[in-house]
Amino acid sequence: MSIATPTSRLGRLHVEHDRGLGLGPSRWPLGEVRIGERVTATADVTALHVFRGRVRLILDDGHGGSANVTLPDSSTVVRAFQAAGFPPRPGARVEIRGTVVASPLPSGPRGIDAHFIRVVA
Repeated sequence: MSIATPTSRLGRLHVEHDRGLGLGPSRWPLGEVRIGERVTATADVTALHVFRGRVRLILDDGHGGSANVTLPDSSTVVRAFQAAGFPPRPGARVEIRGTVVASPLPSGPRGIDAHFIRVVA
């Protein structure tokens, strides 16, 4: 007997988004949220890369969705992890808030430019 594990799909991270219908935020796959809209997500860090003072995270929601998330200042990420008592690392669960952005590749998945990060576990 084998157990199938869902494969994570980049750009399909489930995010909280308020569509402005007066119903409050609800969960949507990132690919269904318009570019430029604000979103919140809580997910596990599967990869973390620092480049030129910026940080790129890959987040996985545990339900088959993942996304590239960039933060403009690596010190923000370091402070968030220090507040949780450990250094930045994959496996941590974080909450991020940011704006949906298009991929630099013509048919690539959407990502998130985050302005807030908090380690939740």
